[in-house]
Amino acid sequence: MTTTSKGIRSHRRRTGGAVIGMVAATVSMTACEYNPYPPPSREAEASAEALLATLPSFEETDRRIQVAINEITTAATTIDPTVQWRREDQSGNPLDYKPTGECSDAFAHTTGLARRFENYVADAVISRANWPRLVEMARAALIAAGLDENPDYNAPRSAYHGPEVSGIYYWNADGTYVELRTSYIEARTSRRTLLTAKIGCRLSDGSLGPIPTTRPSRTTPLPTPIPTQRTTPSPTR
Repeated sequence: MTTTSKGIRSHRRRTGGAVIGMVAATVSMTACEYNPYPPPSREAEASAEALLATLPSFEETDRRIQVAINEITTAATTIDPTVQWRREDQSGNPLDYKPTGECSDAFAHTTGLARRFENYVADAVISRANWPRLVEMARAALIAAGLDENPDYNAPRSAYHGPEVSGIYYWNADGTYVELRTSYIEARTSRRTLLTAKIGCRLSDGSLGPIPTTRPSRTTPLPTPIPTQRTTPSPTR
C-alpha cells in the first residue's frame, strides 16, 4: 500500500475520519454550531465495515504485532546491550496490561475492537551506526506482521521527525500501526528510544472468548442525569 504525507497526518490526528479543514476567519459561528470532528458519512462507515471483513482478526493481529515487538526489542538489545527496555503506559507509568476498547471514527458503528499496546521505552539511544541494521530487522518483522511501510516518514532526515531523530512507521488503513523512534538530542528526559503500537480496529474471531474492554459497550445504558436544582435568588433590598 502506498501512503502519502496527507495520509499519515490524517491517520495520526483522526484515524478513519475526515481530514479537518481550516475554518475561514470570515465565517461567523458559535461554539455550539461548529463541530471540528463531524461524524463520518454513511459511505465512510460502509467502506470501514467492508475493510474489516478483509483484515486478520483482532486475536491474530494482536499475536502478530506482539511477535514483531518482541523481535524488534530483542534485536535492538542484541545489537547494543545498553538498550534495555521497560514497559510504560501513555503517561509514563509502569503497565502490565494492554487497554482494549471500541473502535472510533468511521469504525465506531462496527463490533470491532481497538487496543493500545504498552510503550516500550529505553534510556539508551540507538546509534546512527547501528540504526540501519535495526531498521532492516524491524522492517522484516513488521511486514511479516502484515503492516505497510510509510516511505515518507521512514526516509532519512524525514520532516516528520527532523535530523536529530530517527524513526520508522508501519501501518494499515484501519489505524493499526507500529512506530519506533530514537533521539540523538541530549535532553532532560532519559526516554531516548520509544516503541509504540496500536490495533486500530479488528473483528474478534472469538477464539479467546469475551475480551473485556476498558470502557462500557454501546449497549450499556447511559445513567439517568441528575436534575439540577435551581435556587430562587433573594429579592434585592
